[in-house]
Amino acid sequence: MATIIDERRRLNFSKPVHDYHFDVHLSHACNLTCESCSHFSNHHFSGLLSLETAESWYQKWSLRLRPKRVTLIGGEPTINPKLSEHVLLARKYWPNACIRLYTNGFFLHRHPRLPQIMKEIGNSVIEVSKHFDSPEYNQRFDEIQRLLQTWQDEHQIQFIVRDSIVNWTRRYHYEGGQLSPYNDGDPQQSWRNCKARTCKQLHNGKLWKCPILAYLPMVKSKVNLSPEWDFYLTYKPLEPDCSESELREFLSRKSEVFCAACPAYKRPFKKPDPTLAPSHAHQSSGAEF
Repeated sequence: MATIIDERRRLNFSKPVHDYHFDVHLSHACNLTCESCSHFSNHHFSGLLSLETAESWYQKWSLRLRPKRVTLIGGEPTINPKLSEHVLLARKYWPNACIRLYTNGFFLHRHPRLPQIMKEIGNSVIEVSKHFDSPEYNQRFDEIQRLLQTWQDEHQIQFIVRDSIVNWTRRYHYEGGQLSPYNDGDPQQSWRNCKARTCKQLHNGKLWKCPILAYLPMVKSKVNLSPEWDFYLTYKPLEPDCSESELREFLSRKSEVFCAACPAYKRPFKKPDPTLAPSHAHQSSGAEF
């Protein structure tokens, strides 16, 4: 059986890479509390993705998906102590995809093996997001950039710094201790306006359209949701045993009714200091997912 599976995987890898990508949460927890985070990480969830669980997902999907990129994200992925092993695991199952680590960078120093591994697997990048602008934050972020520059000089890795301060927008309402969707009534415009419209999620072994829909059930267990979310909680992700036509339709689908949860028009605001705990933070259990 192993020989048959290996041969199927080899044949699959010979097919061309397609212009889509997906994200994998290595940790629901995050050390920052960015208000209106599309992954709900500002509500202090926790839980680490184990290598065994990730591999069980990859085994089912790697024979079917040929993504241009696989992004290891969170939460904050560097909170997962097995980060380097997760990078190697993603490369094992998607040898032709770009492996991207998306992080705020604060805990990169905990993973001294990471730059050598990124060099070894090739076609990989560390993308670091900057989430605030203050003397204290900038001092810490300068340390992160110096570390990345050292890694680049010594290991020839690629890294990108992304400004996540300018044009930060609200993804949902939070008023009176309750989370609510926007429901602007124009899902097509919401999709066009969405910064996460191409961010499919591999979560619980299934493919989800976006982080809002993927992690909403988790949020329901810890956060006071308005009844308006009930419809969005009916969303059905794609199962790994779906038909080829269902998979193609899912990957090519653009706007749909569930997009109406997000704002149809940009609602920019000045993000508070994400190193401070918000008053509405909720602490979840540390159970593995």
